[in-house]
Amino acid sequence: MTTRFSVHLPDRISKNIQTRATQTGSSMERVIVEALKRTFSTPPVSPKQSSEQEYALGALIAAGMVRPTKPTPRRVSQRISGKRRSELAKAFSSGKPLSRIVIEDRRERV
Repeated sequence: MTTRFSVHLPDRISKNIQTRATQTGSSMERVIVEALKRTFSTPPVSPKQSSEQEYALGALIAAGMVRPTKPTPRRVSQRISGKRRSELAKAFSSGKPLSRIVIEDRRERV
């Protein structure tokens, strides 16, 4: 089943649709239908279910304004085991807590 709509679009949007149709070799109607499918086929993201950044990204993806990206790789600190991290900390530390180093450094400047 289909429904026919008559919509008045601003010139800017109409030109964007026409440009996209020319680029893809599709009709303007097909471009509009595909954009609507992308917008309404993606379930909306609830701000309670994710961070504000994830919510904004989900809304942009749902609107077809950005494409989903591959997951970002974990940081190096997340790939190193706790044992190895302790070994590196001992190898590169001065033996004092950073707070102590800062206090001593400030005394020297005064």
